[in-house]
Amino acid sequence: MSEQNETENQPALQTATLVKLTDAEARRLTKDRFITGKSFPTLLKETYFKTPITLICPADEMREYLKVLNHLSRNLNQQTRYFHSQITGPAIDQFKNLYKDLHDMIEKVSKRWQL
Repeated sequence: MSEQNETENQPALQTATLVKLTDAEARRLTKDRFITGKSFPTLLKETYFKTPITLICPADEMREYLKVLNHLSRNLNQQTRYFHSQITGPAIDQFKNLYKDLHDMIEKVSKRWQL
């Protein structure tokens, strides 16, 4: 038996969820329920599964973005460890300069991906 057939033969998972709606969303859903005769869960499922998922950015750009964030976080962690080991006047000034550089890098990344 193939792996795909095994997956197809497994029973579906039953999942319930709680969705908080604004007053306007609840009124619209109630109106649509009255018009269509469908339940709230049916309306929500039909709407969700009919709508394609839109990505914030392409997957390759997201990987690059995460890679940059990983480098930034490692850099910040190293700077923090150094700062805590060298708490003196010159070290504080150096840390401020490094922090400014890091802040500038984050700003550039944010502008690139419009965050």
